[in-house]
Amino acid sequence: MRKKDKKAVGIMIAVLIICIGGIIGFSFSIMNRISFNKNAVTVSAVISDLRTESYNSDDSIINYTTVYVKYNYNGQDYTRKLEGYEGEKRVGVEVDVQIDPDNPTGQPPADIKSSIAGVVICAFFAVLSVLVCRNVRRSP
Repeated sequence: MRKKDKKAVGIMIAVLIICIGGIIGFSFSIMNRISFNKNAVTVSAVISDLRTESYNSDDSIINYTTVYVKYNYNGQDYTRKLEGYEGEKRVGVEVDVQIDPDNPTGQPPADIKSSIAGVVICAFFAVLSVLVCRNVRRSP
């Protein structure tokens, strides 16, 4: 095998290892979300605060509103940031939120759809790396 081919194989092996690590990481994320969904409790919350931030991007201004909610669980009041909320953003609006009974202030794990997409992307690149490595080894 030529020096150039060895370098290409080394790069592909590195990419493959990174992809396998990504698949493992995303898999843990998926398992974490599934575990959360099994134990989650839905509570009624009220939007208590809205914080809007503006960013300049390519001659336009992008506004992003962070939503904070207040809720009561087992007689204790909690406040937390509401990630990924797409509904009506107005103080006083009631929303249902899922909480972990063991950690009522904690954020739920990332949405399982984004984790699955990550696994699929990593798996695609892992397969692509294997195919390229096989073709490099077979070339004269």
